[in-house]
Formats: sequence, C-alpha cells, structure tokens
Amino acid sequence: MDDIRENNTPDTSEQTMGLYGQQGQYGQTPGTQPETFPPAAAPKKKISKAAIIAVIVLVVIFAIALISLGPSYMQARKYGKAIVSGKNLDDAVEMAFPEKLIKDDEVYDLCQKAIQESSREIKAKGSTSFLGVKCGKSIKSNDCKKIEKYYNFLCTMSGVDKKVKIQKGYEYKIKFKAGGTKYYMECVLIKMKGEGWKVFPASLDDVDEFSSYLK
Repeated sequence: MDDIRENNTPDTSEQTMGLYGQQGQYGQTPGTQPETFPPAAAPKKKISKAAIIAVIVLVVIFAIALISLGPSYMQARKYGKAIVSGKNLDDAVEMAFPEKLIKDDEVYDLCQKAIQESSREIKAKGSTSFLGVKCGKSIKSNDCKKIEKYYNFLCTMSGVDKKVKIQKGYEYKIKFKAGGTKYYMECVLIKMKGEGWKVFPASLDDVDEFSSYLK
C-alpha cells in the first residue's frame, strides 16, 4: 500500500546573492600622485590538533554513512523512477518482492498487478515527474520483524517454505510532481538476507496495520 501525501507548499526558487567589494578612487590634485600604503600582512592563524582531528572524524563518519546508505539510496531512486514514470515496472516488482516468492508465475502476476495499480494511482493525478528521494532514520529491529512477518505470510500463502530474514532498513520518501502539485510517497528500504536491498512499498504505519491483521 503506497502512502501518497500532497505537499501544498508552493514552488519556490532559491536565490543566491553574491558579495561584491567596491573599489574606491583616490582623489588627485594636479601634479600629485595618490598616496599608497604597503599591504597589511594578515596575521597567521594556527590550526589546533583538536580541530584537525575533528575534521578527520567528520569525514570518516560521512564516508561510512555514504557507503552504508549508497545501495539503498540508489535502489530507492530506481524504484521511484519506475513507479512515477510507469516504465520498467517489471524491475519494480523484483525490487519490491522476494525472489523466492515471485518465481511462481501466478504469484508474479499478482505482485505485478499491485505495482501497476500503484503507478496508475500516481499517473491519474496528471503529468508526472520524478523529483528524487529522501532518506530518513533507520527502522527498529521490531519493525524488521513485522516486515518479515508480512513477507513470510505471503510466502506461506503461496506455498513457499523458505523464510525471509530482514537485517536492517531505512525509511524513505519518494518525491514527485503530478499535475503541477508536489507529492511524496513513503516506503521502507530493507536489506533482505541473501537478496540484498528491497523496497517495502509502504510506510511504517502501514507495517503496524499489516502486522495487526496477521496475528
């Protein structure tokens, strides 16, 4: 279930203003030259070891975050582009459902119809354009178990014995424009053991709803 929210904030454009220095002119008297002064030497600033260490730590943290989020971020973008444009929806099916589940042709058709319906819902709002994705906080281990429960329920109903294991996940928002209005769609990028990053096409609120039905 896709959670599509409308963003009623009007479009704004960012403006940047540069700082321009003004160069004055020396007043001159006939037969004289403007008075000149030697340039003042700027005082030398010493960079402390603590500041250098702090910068290095920040760079390392940023690099670790980039390496960690990179695969999920690219997967979210690929999925978002497919859903918003209505193209490459077969790729979206493979990104949203476990490989072991969609090996069955009948199950694949059902999953494909669900993805197609999500795309049609977006395109029904008017001409669409993909704007990007935004990563949020990581999900809790309890949320991982709830998503596992949902996928394993689908596997059981489809006669698949192998269980799904979710290792971690992040909340994402897929941003797009439809009919001149900005929207966002919530989803969760999950790392599935043995299959890599998958898109759970719903919000964490929907996860709680699905979980309550499966008790």
